[in-house]
Amino acid sequence: MSHITIEVGEFKVTLPFDTLVRLAKKQIEKQVVASVTYKGPLDFLMQKTEDLDPALFGLEAVRIVNCFRNNDIIYLGDLVQKTDRELLAMGNFGRKSLRATVQMLAFLGLSLGMTVPDWSLAKEELAASTAVADTRPVQYYNGGYDPGNIKPYQPRRRMEHTS
Repeated sequence: MSHITIEVGEFKVTLPFDTLVRLAKKQIEKQVVASVTYKGPLDFLMQKTEDLDPALFGLEAVRIVNCFRNNDIIYLGDLVQKTDRELLAMGNFGRKSLRATVQMLAFLGLSLGMTVPDWSLAKEELAASTAVADTRPVQYYNGGYDPGNIKPYQPRRRMEHTS
């Protein structure tokens, strides 16, 4: 059985190789997540990602905003709660787009992987306050059937040729 010896000054440790491999695998499996909680005003996070200045994203602005729109990242608050792995898993979103997004968030004093307390409640309140009452008639939802608006069938007339 092979062993690994680590010496630092007078300190000396000898470990079996398979033990070291098991320890390394456990460290890889552990995910150390540093959670940063957002403590600022929620109004700031209610900015739409498509309304942000394109200069903040650089040359990748159109691609990034389209990726956000296609993946339901509508508000800045939705974005800061995502991790870099979640963003990279989106289609057409690569390392350049991630780098530009991280730089933009850093410019705004934010970062990826933040936790935002009461975000879902704030988002629901915003949706409720901006919702418009639908005044369309019930027939609109039932396929357009309106018994009072039925027209009798009228066959098309053929044009007669005269020569």
